[in-house]
Amino acid sequence: MDTNRDATIDAVAMWGNLKTLAAAGGGTESLNLFQIQGCVDIVSLRCEVTTVLSAGPLTEAHFELWDGAAAIDLTLNTGVLTSLPVGSIFGKGDAAGVIMGVLNPTAGAMLEHATEKLVLKEFRIMQKAATATYLRLTYTNGGAGAATGQVRPAVIWRPVSQNGLVIPG
Repeated sequence: MDTNRDATIDAVAMWGNLKTLAAAGGGTESLNLFQIQGCVDIVSLRCEVTTVLSAGPLTEAHFELWDGAAAIDLTLNTGVLTSLPVGSIFGKGDAAGVIMGVLNPTAGAMLEHATEKLVLKEFRIMQKAATATYLRLTYTNGGAGAATGQVRPAVIWRPVSQNGLVIPG
């Protein structure tokens, strides 16, 4: 993104901690995927389903930046995670006003950005001063029972500020 960037700074790829979906029926849940410190460029943000997600329905799924008081939507809040099987991958692939992309392994699948032919849409985020700030996944469980399933988040990032850091949440 920044053409004046130090060319010696490489992107860092990391897996986050396993996250269990557990929203009560009719409830909304937010899962802290990664903590952000300083300012960073996010090259890729995605989750892989490791245990089948419940039938829910699990809707209104989206990624957001949370500073403890306010959320900034990173994707449109209309994603559907209902019954995604193991191996499914969903992630941010476009501008903030666009729904997250979902790849379901029950058939071959491809995601492609409509104009740039990119699956990844790099973006820059910054921690709120002196406040724990998180990249998180938020969804609503429209079913009667508690949501079930697990996902493992992954991120590729680069520091922008000297203290720029991403930590598994």
